[in-house]
Amino acid sequence: MQIISPFSTLFNQYNRIWINVNCFVHVYQQIYCTSQICKRFGQNGQMTLTHYISHLTIGLVFFSCMINQGYFAKINPSKSLSPMLIFIISLLYFACSYYFSKLWAKRFKHGPFELLLRKMSA
Repeated sequence: MQIISPFSTLFNQYNRIWINVNCFVHVYQQIYCTSQICKRFGQNGQMTLTHYISHLTIGLVFFSCMINQGYFAKINPSKSLSPMLIFIISLLYFACSYYFSKLWAKRFKHGPFELLLRKMSA
């Protein structure tokens, strides 16, 4: 007799959904994604480690300076930023990171942190 937990059935359902979504995205990409927009986002995707590290570092410094708290201070809800301001800042960061990726991809195949990681692991 096999014991089935409620979590295993829940995860199995999510796995099926995830596989279906991945298959759909792959087929869509193979058929329709030959435009310049897809190619440019592909260049952006080759720098994911760089974007991840930079958005964490820049976000930590930027938001802590905006609310006049230190980096390791406890969160104070009265000093929080409005959601609209955070959304606008995120759009600005996305635009800057997109153009950085575009300029970087003209000279290099991978991002700066990806190149550093390749050199360290080789």
